[in-house]
Amino acid sequence: MIRNSIQDFYILISAPTHQLVQRVNWSEQISLGRANNLLGRMCFLLQRANLIQEVPAFARHHLTSAFQLYVCHQNQVDFELATLRSICNQYNIPMPLLLKGAAYQQLGNIAGEGRLFSDLDLLTGKKHLDELEARLMAHQWITLKASDYDQKYYREWAHEIPPLQHIERGTTLDIHHNLLPPISGKAPIIERFIHNPTVTHSGFETLRPAALCLHSIIHLLFEEDYSKGCRDLNDLHFLFTENGDSAGFWEDFVELTSLSGYSHEVSIVFRFLRRHYATKIPEDVASQFTLRTGFLSFSWLVDFLFERAFRPRHLALKGKNQTFSDVCLLIRGHFKKMPIKVLCKHVLHKISIGLKKTNQKSTTD
Repeated sequence: MIRNSIQDFYILISAPTHQLVQRVNWSEQISLGRANNLLGRMCFLLQRANLIQEVPAFARHHLTSAFQLYVCHQNQVDFELATLRSICNQYNIPMPLLLKGAAYQQLGNIAGEGRLFSDLDLLTGKKHLDELEARLMAHQWITLKASDYDQKYYREWAHEIPPLQHIERGTTLDIHHNLLPPISGKAPIIERFIHNPTVTHSGFETLRPAALCLHSIIHLLFEEDYSKGCRDLNDLHFLFTENGDSAGFWEDFVELTSLSGYSHEVSIVFRFLRRHYATKIPEDVASQFTLRTGFLSFSWLVDFLFERAFRPRHLALKGKNQTFSDVCLLIRGHFKKMPIKVLCKHVLHKISIGLKKTNQKSTTD
């Protein structure tokens, strides 16, 4: 059964061993890897451990094909970033900082190995947004959210402008001016995050390690859709593993977390990193980020919801508990990003749009 293969899957996507490679059910592991967009990373880790040739031929074919797709994806990302930098230089606009997948990849983190992502996440100063958007639109980028409501949503409430897509290549840019919507009341003071950025080998800037890790936690814990929760938690395992031994990392991380007010979110992530990957987190740090226990603390509910949010996804694993958890986290995510008044208005608008589409389809049929 797929359910019995989950623990082996966690090891394969973190620290595969010879003994594990010899005994696992590779049909189930390939199925789990594909469902969670982790086949490419699994291949990289097996190659790094010199174990890829021990994998049965049929499974090795799936793994190497997934990694080859990642290599093509990486080349496309490199091209898009070089093109974007050229546009910024042409008009003397500061090149935005790279976030999430693009940052991991350009930094050479294991979290970027084998990772496919649908858009490029960027961060720039709010004062540069209008000019950057105008210049990009003059170079064949178009907005994906054209309705008046969507424009208002992004420009007044959100932490980013409407996504831009290139009309020929189909690449999507998400250009942010903060890490969370200002309307949520939980957006950080962005200067604390962009201070002392890291410069990649290609000359692009990203958040420094502590800020990069904390942003990944914020992004994950303020999410509404956890269909990629397993991959994102795996990203964090490698981000902390690679940066944890660097001088001053943990001090910077603790200070930034405390100043920004995200201790609860860090506590949840630490709980599941240690549970699923035994991620090395110093005890003096971990002790500062622990969830309160007891029925009234609702730690049992956190366990119920996020255990399902971070476990591997697969059709064979989907059940009533998973569906219930997904719905609860969807509602939670919206509540964390919007005040109730705005959320109600937003939900009613989305319902009306859905009803219009249904009526149009019925009329067409």
